[in-house]
Amino acid sequence: MNINGPELGMIFQFAGSSFCPVRKIGTQLYEVVKAHKDISKEEFHSQVNELLDKLGFEDTVRILESYPNELSGGMQQRVGIVAAMLLNPKVLLADEPTSAMDVTIQKQAVEEMLKVRDVFGTSIILVTHNIGVVNAMADNLLVLRHGHIVEMGKTDDVINNPSEDYTKKLMEAVPRIKVSN
Repeated sequence: MNINGPELGMIFQFAGSSFCPVRKIGTQLYEVVKAHKDISKEEFHSQVNELLDKLGFEDTVRILESYPNELSGGMQQRVGIVAAMLLNPKVLLADEPTSAMDVTIQKQAVEEMLKVRDVFGTSIILVTHNIGVVNAMADNLLVLRHGHIVEMGKTDDVINNPSEDYTKKLMEAVPRIKVSN
């Protein structure tokens, strides 16, 4: 499979820093589409509103008229997902999409990406150190060390029954909460 250009979407680790701070979100999203398609502003607004609606956004006018710093970190991440999905890519590359988020916002970001997968049929390549996020999102897991594949397989198999020492150490390092009665 050969995927390039608009067929590949990217969610950056810190979505807020991927937007220009002095330009409104709507303008920046329009530029993403305009760079790849000959589209009028009316067509763009129809397309972006449909996408925002499918992803469950409320108050879309406020979001599109906002500057990045006027949105919360979680909302910036959600808008980053929208930016990545505007061209309806086949594959979405998510680089540490939940880092520096509290668990409530992490959950929202994971749910948003799962919705993208389910609604649009988009494959997601998830780059993360967060085993909880991997467990919630991934069908398959590839463990890398120094850029080399250590182990790969079905997520449940790799997490619950790792065969490689490095993977075992990674799984042992995952914090466990013990509940006492």
